[in-house]
Amino acid sequence: MSPAATLNPIRVYTLFGGLLTATLLLWIAMQFPLELGPQQKLLIRLYELPRVSLALICGAAMGLAGLLIQQVIRNPFASPSTLGINAGAILGVTLAASVGSHPGLSPLGGVIGGLLAGGLTLLLSHRLGGSPVHMVLIGMIINLGLNGLAAILLMFFENSLDGLYIWGAGNLHLHDYSLLWWIGTLLLLSFLGTVPLARSLDLFALGETRAASLGVAVKPIQILALSTAIILASVVCSVVGMISFVGLIAPHLANGCGARTTSQKALWSMAWGALILLGADVLARWLGGDNISIPAGALTTLLGAPCLLYFLRHRSQHAFHNPSKHALSLKAPFHIRAKTTAVVTLTLMSIGIAVTLDLGEAGADLSLRLPRLLYAICAGAGLAAAGMILQLFLRNPLASPDITGLTHSGVLTVVVAGVFLSGMSQLSTITFSILGSGVGMAILLWLNRGAYFSPVRLALTGIALTAITSTITPIVFALSANQSTDALMWLSGTTYTATLPMALVYVGFSLLLLLPLMITWRWMNLLQLGNQWAMSLGLNLQQSRMILLLIASLLSGLAVALVGGITFIGLMAPHGARLLGLSNHKHLIPITLLLGATLMVWADLAAQKIMFPYEIPTGLLVSLLGGLYFIGLMSLGIRTQK
Repeated sequence: MSPAATLNPIRVYTLFGGLLTATLLLWIAMQFPLELGPQQKLLIRLYELPRVSLALICGAAMGLAGLLIQQVIRNPFASPSTLGINAGAILGVTLAASVGSHPGLSPLGGVIGGLLAGGLTLLLSHRLGGSPVHMVLIGMIINLGLNGLAAILLMFFENSLDGLYIWGAGNLHLHDYSLLWWIGTLLLLSFLGTVPLARSLDLFALGETRAASLGVAVKPIQILALSTAIILASVVCSVVGMISFVGLIAPHLANGCGARTTSQKALWSMAWGALILLGADVLARWLGGDNISIPAGALTTLLGAPCLLYFLRHRSQHAFHNPSKHALSLKAPFHIRAKTTAVVTLTLMSIGIAVTLDLGEAGADLSLRLPRLLYAICAGAGLAAAGMILQLFLRNPLASPDITGLTHSGVLTVVVAGVFLSGMSQLSTITFSILGSGVGMAILLWLNRGAYFSPVRLALTGIALTAITSTITPIVFALSANQSTDALMWLSGTTYTATLPMALVYVGFSLLLLLPLMITWRWMNLLQLGNQWAMSLGLNLQQSRMILLLIASLLSGLAVALVGGITFIGLMAPHGARLLGLSNHKHLIPITLLLGATLMVWADLAAQKIMFPYEIPTGLLVSLLGGLYFIGLMSLGIRTQK
């Protein structure tokens, strides 16, 4: 059952009418003064009406695209944004812009990028059984990897950093009015093409096997419907930027309106999508006023992510009551002794340290290189430890500070505090970062209460929290006075701002947290047996959990404060240790810390050397490499527990 299907249709009808009326009244109040002069009339005709039309058409297109995806693959939480289609389209536009300036290349690049990203997500999820768990998680991973690659490419264009945080957030300012007719024609043809397939799509609710037994050509219809949805979403993103959550929420609200057939759902999804995007654009312009430009796509994220959390909470009463239904585990392809792993890891880290410090170079400036090296070692070990604790506590090998929203909540807290507190000290940054990470963890645990920390629910909650915080952060940052290059690099994740005094302090704090963690290996061995076994063997469950979660929050907050938004280290390091066959935390803890430090040292070194004399933010490079790693991991190393 779709989570929105139990909504009261009368309430949803009333909500639609009220929102539509409020949107129109607000737009009229913004555009129509008491007396309309020639300039106002010209502005409305040439600027306002085309912009409203673009919002309606693009919103309707995203609503229809989301419905087709959800209807075909029978996943109520699938959409162009959660399957990586939007990120692929943005990357395609970026690549098209880097090879030429022909106006037709951007939409074409967006379509190709969206098709490749969406196809990769569906292919990998189908290979793993096609469950909603794998589809959502793979889509999230592809999103992170493609966004990292797009951000790296954008850095080498003029105004690239502004483009990284502002462009792509959804801009409905129309420069070429022919695009309006083009998208409108594409939407009309897509809708008309859906009508003959409506009856067959209705039968998809019975499952592929039953639909095929009733004479439905399952595979051709799947390919046609999904291709149509991906092309619609990709074209919209290539023209107006990233529009998230419209394609996810609109079909749910269509169900809530009482729509049952595909034709009814299509009409209502298009209507809701158009209203959501138009309302978001009008609200963004009203909030920003004449001097501040707030992207419409940012508002759709801020409005859509809470809706996702609501639907997720409602659905949990029906879909997530079984703690083992969506459990995931890692299977180790290798079994290597802990001592051998430690020697190999230490060797790799030693090589990375030697190359970073360049000890063979005469007159090597250690005062510049040593602080960055210490930052990398401490951040890598700290994030790895936090990821290991979260994976154990939540019983989910895909939990980590960045996937669960801890990293982004810490970044947001620091950015917001920087707006109100000019000239924040390093200690204040650390304090606010730790506070933000702690609040993010509290929200995550509260939203997942009573759900046995289901992987799919945890993943969707993490997506929603990450979407909210990562959307607010660039808006607040863009409106603040502190937009220096160092601050932008910190947002992307880097050791560039390291200083020797602060590096020594960081080493001290890290040792203070990691050394006690080393002696908790017995607790962690008991916790992985399950709550009942741990309690029966004498473990104080509440005390041990609080201590471990406190250590994870402090380590995440420290890393965010000093190196910014670094992703995937907290996922890859614990996985690397487990994939080598380690399970005893007496060995798992030190190996995980070594792997985290080694990964971070080499990632930071690569970020400095790959495009020398230019430097890539380490966080963006790790996102790209981590995305590739997890695509392989989902194909080879993760399995579902039945």
